[in-house]
Amino acid sequence: AKLAIRFTVGGGMHQLSDMKRMLRAGAEQVSVNTAAVLRPELITEGAEFFGSQCIVAAIDAKYDEDSECYKVYTHGGRQKTEREVTA
Repeated sequence: AKLAIRFTVGGGMHQLSDMKRMLRAGAEQVSVNTAAVLRPELITEGAEFFGSQCIVAAIDAKYDEDSECYKVYTHGGRQKTEREVTA
């Protein structure tokens, strides 16, 4: 049996070469999270090189009771930033 699904890979996408390696290995899309926050130009670089259909940005957010808003987290949801999530 053959399974045909879109395969998105995330984690460790810090530069264009990381994206290239995953897409050449068979992923249809790459997902950036920490890099989207720390180096947002990587999204543009990836979209210009591979096409915007290949790039997914994912943001981890958690409610912060002290500031009464949602804060952006990086590194798999372990490190809080001072950025607030807005709609």
